[in-house]
Amino acid sequence: MGTLSEAGADRLNSEENKSETGAKYAAVESEEGSTKTSLIFSLHEEVGALARALHVFEKHGINLFHIESRLSRQNKTDHEFYVECDNSMGSVADAIKQLRQESKYIHVLSRAHRSLDESVPWFPRKLRDLDQFANRVLSYGSELDADHPGFRDVLYRKRRKEFADIAHRYRHNQPIPRVTYTEQEIATWATVFRELTQLYPAHACKEFNNVFPLLIDNCGYNERNIPQLEDVSQFLQDCSGFRLRPVAGLLSSRDFLAGLAFRVFHSTQYIRHHSVPMYTPEPDVCHELLGHVPLFADPDFAEFSQEIGMASLGAPDEYVTRLATLYWFTVEFGLCVEKDERKAYGAGLLSSFGELQYCVSDKPSIMPFDPFRASIQPYPITSYQPTYFLAESFKDAKEKLRQYAMTIPRPFSVHYNPYTQAIEVIDGKEQIVNMVRTLRNDMDMILDALHFLSIDKRKRDRMRQLFTISGQYPSTEDIAITPQTCGLSWDMRLKGFGICLLISIVLGIGGIIIYFAGGNLSGFAVLYTLAVLFGLGSSFFLVGPMNQLKKMFDSSRFIATIVFLICIVMTLVSAIAIKIGILVLLFIILQFLALLWYTLSYIPYARDAIKTCCRGIMRH
Repeated sequence: MGTLSEAGADRLNSEENKSETGAKYAAVESEEGSTKTSLIFSLHEEVGALARALHVFEKHGINLFHIESRLSRQNKTDHEFYVECDNSMGSVADAIKQLRQESKYIHVLSRAHRSLDESVPWFPRKLRDLDQFANRVLSYGSELDADHPGFRDVLYRKRRKEFADIAHRYRHNQPIPRVTYTEQEIATWATVFRELTQLYPAHACKEFNNVFPLLIDNCGYNERNIPQLEDVSQFLQDCSGFRLRPVAGLLSSRDFLAGLAFRVFHSTQYIRHHSVPMYTPEPDVCHELLGHVPLFADPDFAEFSQEIGMASLGAPDEYVTRLATLYWFTVEFGLCVEKDERKAYGAGLLSSFGELQYCVSDKPSIMPFDPFRASIQPYPITSYQPTYFLAESFKDAKEKLRQYAMTIPRPFSVHYNPYTQAIEVIDGKEQIVNMVRTLRNDMDMILDALHFLSIDKRKRDRMRQLFTISGQYPSTEDIAITPQTCGLSWDMRLKGFGICLLISIVLGIGGIIIYFAGGNLSGFAVLYTLAVLFGLGSSFFLVGPMNQLKKMFDSSRFIATIVFLICIVMTLVSAIAIKIGILVLLFIILQFLALLWYTLSYIPYARDAIKTCCRGIMRH
């Protein structure tokens, strides 16, 4: 008997891989029945500029479906034009080549982009754009394969068609139609619900177990009731902004991940065949409601899921495949650490009675979560997983995912605007300025809130200055620890910082003079080490001693800090007591390298970027 692990596999690995031209880029059909290519190009504001550009399309026999204009976000003297054209007629590739001569820049957004040089795969920009591909299922839906448990059941196939019709008629922002499930379907749900809920307290992560009782209270989760997608969707929107959308069957990886970017989860509404309640070859309502839904209510997990979706927008084929694999080893089959124990957070595990017990046993191989490795890890889809990836937390997994997303080659960045529920392409300075302005407004709101929480003005000013100088929000540790770590005023702390920094510079210069004037390597080592210590001491004044110690011995830089401190001690010992030149020089070099690695830990993604470069050099 198979396992529910197959459900997640079929969601991301299906007939799309059999397409000769890549079904992940299935053509977008217009009302006229022809395929579309979308272009964005920029023109100088001058008489006849648009006419010349449009003549290019006419010359190559290309029909235009839609055209709109706006001021360029990169240069206020230019205009940008968005054009949707018919790529089944004429030569779009030749037109684009000529259009490059008329325009300052051009981006090609196409579902059939493999035939176009330098094109970017089409992706939805607004929530309503999901309607364009939600019904483009790759397999199952109302049609079943011959090896499906319900293939020979006429009534089951008829029932599946009813669910498929509901999904096909659905459009965004409509209420999800309610379904009256049969007694047989409820009995199947009851079997799955009963078996799995016995395992959740011991094997599911705490975030899952925190939410599940709320689903029982608010959405009618129980043995005798299959919750309605509309009720669950409303609950998720209140918790994390995620929503459900009914789907008839399996979507391509690109389309499915694009939905996550809008915090939309495409959910099936049908249930598995009653003859094998503990098995399904495809995602069904048990897999969705019991495996996925609880964690979509958790803000950190919701953000992590959205990050995967955002990373897929406009990404090349091979990176979408890697992101789909990454989704497999996290959202479907992820494990996390809780009090030195393994807990499941992947939906494929939380909806599989057998694999939920297997994944926390000693049988599978467990690896620390690394998106660069997980994204290329092979996996089976018809058996339990031989390998799982273990995350420290959702927050840690999210940060690592962001580092991975930075390596995806695309000529822009994307941002989700929750107010308009739209994807904004960030490719100009003005857009970045607007985002920074929004962040500053958010920071002012936080500081006002702290005022009403009786955080004194001195500490509010300190946090405001921290944001102004570094561009970073103060962490919760900053807010919680600062009041009890330093009684000095901000001005006094700045003076302490400046004095320590000045002493550090003087000692460093003195060490250099001693070495070059008299060749005294030991004297240089002592003064250099003292300069480093005073430089480190300056940060204690700036952020507070307890806060700085907490940052130094944080898990992300604990080893770097220990190695750095050991190098400082050994440098002083070798310079003052041992006085062997080669040993002194060795520890000076080691101390410098340790200081460099420790310092890089404060720069987001710096150490990971160096590791990635080293991996690339070693491969070549």
